[in-house]
Amino acid sequence: MKTSHALRRTIGVTAFVLVLTAGHAAAHHDDDSGRQPVRDNNTQDYDHNNLTEGGAMACDHGAAQLGRSEISVELGADDIHCHDSFEWGGYRGTSRCTSTNWWNDRCDHYRVWFNTSGVDSTPDTLLERNYWKRLGCHEFGHTGSISHVSGSSCMRTGVDTSVYNSQVLTQDDLDHINDAL
Repeated sequence: MKTSHALRRTIGVTAFVLVLTAGHAAAHHDDDSGRQPVRDNNTQDYDHNNLTEGGAMACDHGAAQLGRSEISVELGADDIHCHDSFEWGGYRGTSRCTSTNWWNDRCDHYRVWFNTSGVDSTPDTLLERNYWKRLGCHEFGHTGSISHVSGSSCMRTGVDTSVYNSQVLTQDDLDHINDAL
């Protein structure tokens, strides 16, 4: 069966138009493993819950990085709750939505854990402070609905205590956070 020239041209033009009108995709934010539910609003409070010095540094730095997006972040007990944990061989940090709103299934409360196992929780060197700040940036990025990425963002998987790690959200990360709500 022969396909007419007009049909081939119509299919080609349609494919071209679909490519041109496709929505903007955030670069490198395509790893949906561990994806967090979207926050319920753009005002996020955070609090400290019996944190070590390192945990407090991570929590404050993560909040500051998240605050660079369209989200207003300040101290308070409503949205993001920071805790230390001790889990031998576990993840360095974890964030999880612990409560969603029944009317829109968006996250109302997040819990962020900083694992103190095997690390100095009283950071007194630049390298130790870098580790904690990177950890806070990473976990708070998850509360902004960012998955793991490749590149120079703090959202890369893995953190090393013996090298300097990115401790900032990139502009791509911030754009992704802003587009999530």
